[in-house]
Amino acid sequence: MGSLTSKMDSSMNKMMANQKVMMEETQTAMLERQIQMQMEMRNRMVAAQVAMGREQLYWYGSFYTIASLGMMRGYMLTKKPGILAPLLPLTFVLGYLIDLNFYTKRTRVIAMADKIMTNEPALLCLPQGPPSVKAIDKKIQDQKK
Repeated sequence: MGSLTSKMDSSMNKMMANQKVMMEETQTAMLERQIQMQMEMRNRMVAAQVAMGREQLYWYGSFYTIASLGMMRGYMLTKKPGILAPLLPLTFVLGYLIDLNFYTKRTRVIAMADKIMTNEPALLCLPQGPPSVKAIDKKIQDQKK
């Protein structure tokens, strides 16, 4: 009778160990899927932001072209150089938007963000630290009252 009980205990322990391994594998697969889903959603959001930035650039570029032609026409008619003064800041803004949307501005910003995360982690601290499940549950309970 004692050997039967020990055999049952042994087989139950093996089954529990197998279940634990399977649970860990399942959790790992679920976590990997969640990470992949979050990355996909992030990529879609970034793509939408880039598209919005380019659309904004097209509109601003049209405005810049029309405004600069108008200023040049005004200069030709009046010969006053002050009419061309707004071209300077408008040109800087146009250059910034072109760099942001078609050249390396985003890459430089990402590199700078990497440096900040590596070299200046204190800048990334959240007020009151990271949220915990306990703090969130408490907030939910307080809102229900």
